[in-house]
Amino acid sequence: DIVNSDVTEYEFCARRGVCDFTSGLCSCFGSHSGHDCTSIINLMTAANADPVLAGTATGTDYTGTVLELHSEKAASSDFEFMTCKTDGSDTRMKITGTGFVESSGLNITTGGATITDGGLIVKSTSSSSDTVLIHNSATSIDLNKNILKIKATADETSGANDFNILEAVVGDSLTINDKTIFRVTSKPSTMIMNGGLTVHAGGLHVISGSTTIASRLEVSDGGATIVATSSSMDTVVIHNEATSIDANKSILKVKSTADETLGLNNFNIFETLVGDAASASSKTVFRVTSEPSTDVLTGGLTIHSGGERIQAGGLTIDAGGINAISGNVVIQTGNLNVDLGQMTVGGTLTSTGLITGTSGLIISGAVSTVAALNSAEITASGLASLESGAMISGAITTTAALSASGLIRGTSGIVVSGGVSTFSAVDITTIRSSSLATLEAGAVISGAITTTAALSASGLVKATNGLIISGGVTTTTAIDSTSITASGLALFEAGAVVS
Repeated sequence: DIVNSDVTEYEFCARRGVCDFTSGLCSCFGSHSGHDCTSIINLMTAANADPVLAGTATGTDYTGTVLELHSEKAASSDFEFMTCKTDGSDTRMKITGTGFVESSGLNITTGGATITDGGLIVKSTSSSSDTVLIHNSATSIDLNKNILKIKATADETSGANDFNILEAVVGDSLTINDKTIFRVTSKPSTMIMNGGLTVHAGGLHVISGSTTIASRLEVSDGGATIVATSSSMDTVVIHNEATSIDANKSILKVKSTADETLGLNNFNIFETLVGDAASASSKTVFRVTSEPSTDVLTGGLTIHSGGERIQAGGLTIDAGGINAISGNVVIQTGNLNVDLGQMTVGGTLTSTGLITGTSGLIISGAVSTVAALNSAEITASGLASLESGAMISGAITTTAALSASGLIRGTSGIVVSGGVSTFSAVDITTIRSSSLATLEAGAVISGAITTTAALSASGLVKATNGLIISGGVTTTTAIDSTSITASGLALFEAGAVVS
């Protein structure tokens, strides 16, 4: 047989790979490559500490590329420029055909990192480690330097095209189920959208601008201080935008765990000041104490509408008086004490305790008290009912009746358009009444008694300047007077002594 040694034998993929008969492409083995697996890849190995691949650019004027990886194929994610593996198969880092670098970690020891465009996305599937940790290991940091600084060249403080500088989101931000916890916007403003704000220590200090919290603010320790320098805006506004609020719920509630109602260590629950609180020139307008009591120290109390109801503890006003323009003043328990200034009530004044006013009372409605009434003077257009009597250093004037079960004492006289009725004595300089004067325990008057109606008394009637009575005079005891003039019947069951 004749053997031809120059015949070329063709094998699929040169017997150095597997042919895909559908695509006609070879998948090469080992160190072979190329479309037919006929090219040999140079495999480099090194032992110990020798470099596997080392390239050196010589010359100090070198300006070329030390290592260049080139692909004739267009950028694509289906191939890689470089893959770094450990243990033969564990990929630690790779550069994809699109230029993305995927790494199991990134440690920049010096020089920092600058990303010119495209942004930075850090993804993690671990639930036991921090996703991003920024750590400055310097033992001291210069003043006003930042561990994290976020800066935008765009300035949208006008709000025309507001954007977020920083936003914290939980949930998948690509779905409608995500929730924004807080965001810092370019207005500028910091907004708490969900979960509220809890300050465990150090307090909250807002120097200027506004703080909007959509949920709640909780300061565990350190207190909250709000400082404003603007004279044209409210310092604090608390606004509940609900169209209806449940019964007994509060827009503002101030609560103290400490209970000092015994007064051993009295403190202020609420206090309002004008002036610099750090100087002696500051003035407390009013305060609510733990006694408990509500004290008005400066400026008095003016009620324009609705009146006032005090269920317990009474009311003490040190200066400025009380002025209730409309509505009633009702004190269910405790005393009413106005140390300085007049008390003016557009409606009725009702108290179960002592009423004390050093500069007088002016009442458009009735005056009712089951305890004593102590005032410089009293003027009332309604009924004056005093179950425990009254001691007035000035005049008593009422356009309605005056009724008292206790002593009535007035050094400047009583002028009553209605009747006068008392179960105890009347001790006064003068008395003038246009209605019936009924004195069951008698009267001692240092001045005149004048009434256009009848005078009826079961006790002694004594007047040093005489009696002038348009109606009848009836007394079951004696009358002692300088003179007596009556246009009606004068009936004295126990006689009369008239000088």
